[in-house]
Amino acid sequence: MTTVTREDVFVAAMSLPRDEQLKLIQNITSHLANEARHSFRPGSSVKFKTRNGIEIHGKVLRVNNKSVKVESMSDRTGNNNYGNHPVIWTVSPQLLTPA
Repeated sequence: MTTVTREDVFVAAMSLPRDEQLKLIQNITSHLANEARHSFRPGSSVKFKTRNGIEIHGKVLRVNNKSVKVESMSDRTGNNNYGNHPVIWTVSPQLLTPA
């Protein structure tokens, strides 16, 4: 049995024509997004970091094809109890981790 390394896969991918490389990247990205999306269910506790590096904790409300709706009591500055109303975030599933 032959073991295939990352380097082998990289060399094989780089030998493909440019259009085939783009298709491969799209397929890999789609697979990773689907894998991440299917790992969360409504009610799951999750966390993610904003663009400013602030960690937000919340619960999954809804899982869509390309995004996940997360309810949190934290606003974009990380402050809790934002007027005692939850904040609904739309987050890429790839950015979420279990809390």
